[in-house]
Amino acid sequence: MVGMIASFYDTEAVIMAVGITVVVCFTVVIFSLQTKYDFTSCRGVLIVCLVVLILFSILCIFIRNRIVDIVYASLG
Repeated sequence: MVGMIASFYDTEAVIMAVGITVVVCFTVVIFSLQTKYDFTSCRGVLIVCLVVLILFSILCIFIRNRIVDIVYASLG
């Protein structure tokens, strides 16, 4: 599926997306290895944020606006 989607975009865009993903994952791994902060206490906040994103995505289906799409992507 990723290969099919990547075939619709320029090679540079696909390589940039892969690079950004690798940097973000590597940064999160390094942060989680060196910190003493426990993320398991954030479950409630993460569930609320997920519900808000799901409801906002339903709203985006009915309101097709570029600004709303940018706000939704930024929140995600």
